[in-house]
Amino acid sequence: MTRLAFDEHELLWHVQTESGESYSARFVIDTSGVLANPHVPRINGAETFKGPMFHSGHWDHSIAYEGKRVAVIGSGCSAAQIVPAIAGKVSRLTLFMGTAQWILPRSDRQFGAVERFARTLPGVRHLIRWLVFALHDIRFIGFRRYPGMSPITQLMKDHDRRSLTKRLHRSIKDDKLRQHMLPDYELGCRRVIPTNAHLPALSPDNVDVDISGIERITAQGILTRDGKEIPLDVIVYATGYFADSDMKKALSFQVHGLEGRNLNSEWEKEAVSYKGISVSGYPNDFKVNGPNTGSGHSSQMSYMEAATDYIVQAICAVKRDKSIKAIDARGDLQDAYVADMKRKMQKTVWQNATCTAFDRKNMSEEVTSLSPEPVTGFILSRRWIRLGDYRLLK
Repeated sequence: MTRLAFDEHELLWHVQTESGESYSARFVIDTSGVLANPHVPRINGAETFKGPMFHSGHWDHSIAYEGKRVAVIGSGCSAAQIVPAIAGKVSRLTLFMGTAQWILPRSDRQFGAVERFARTLPGVRHLIRWLVFALHDIRFIGFRRYPGMSPITQLMKDHDRRSLTKRLHRSIKDDKLRQHMLPDYELGCRRVIPTNAHLPALSPDNVDVDISGIERITAQGILTRDGKEIPLDVIVYATGYFADSDMKKALSFQVHGLEGRNLNSEWEKEAVSYKGISVSGYPNDFKVNGPNTGSGHSSQMSYMEAATDYIVQAICAVKRDKSIKAIDARGDLQDAYVADMKRKMQKTVWQNATCTAFDRKNMSEEVTSLSPEPVTGFILSRRWIRLGDYRLLK
């Protein structure tokens, strides 16, 4: 899709695609999300490298990496998934690590026969699902500044620091690397990485970790800032996505609404929405994973399900009333909602801790992708749609 344009006379959206095909639609549901535009850093000499080079989000499956010398550039969630998956299959893997990340253990384990049988009993799986949901939502107090809760928050974060320190000592032999991998910023300021596999995957003899930084890419490999030239066959960028760090990249297609308005240029100035689902001036255009709907503490699926249920309600409400052709979020309610989100966000670690992160505009300004609400609050505030919150276009 390349362009969305709303026709004010027909009250329909016109959709254009790269292939030249076009469509008309009464409703549009944008589920592209924030992790849709891979970020590839500009590194001197990248164009000279003679081997395959690609971003993890556009993985080239035609390239056989087995038995090759592979570089993974990046230290976030993508790298934490890639390194354990390929370390045992390549001849040598070099991880070029940047900023330290908070790496926490997952609760994965093998289930015994009795437990596997118990989970088949009526209601047990639902109970377990509810307990997991509740546990993660309780963790929200570790990311939001609630009055009187700072001692509990500090206990939680001290526990996580001790846990990471212990795991680093168990898996990382080099003292300098261990010190580098222990973050010096508050837990939660950047995306937390839950994994049991990443740290052990850094210890085999065929895995190297470079923390000196990349000076440039050469025809044969990478020259580091401390003067080492590392020969390589394949380079993988595990450098994440623009998300909301660059709002020019937040939408991969042009969106034109009422009175010739352009959502792309408006979001470059400020990413606003109503409930993270609709935007005033863009009727019948609904978003899953819109502004301020990302999860920094729980499952993103819960937020996505709540938004999807709300969108289905909205479409059904419009279709029930034959006199309504489209609904457009009220500007005054949107302004009040955005102000409330900013007020709540100021009380979170995501906004007021000191670090750079891709969920912040320009990496260091306001947070526009994460939700300052716990999952429970997010779901309840979107449980039912009120048509009174919208202008009814007939």
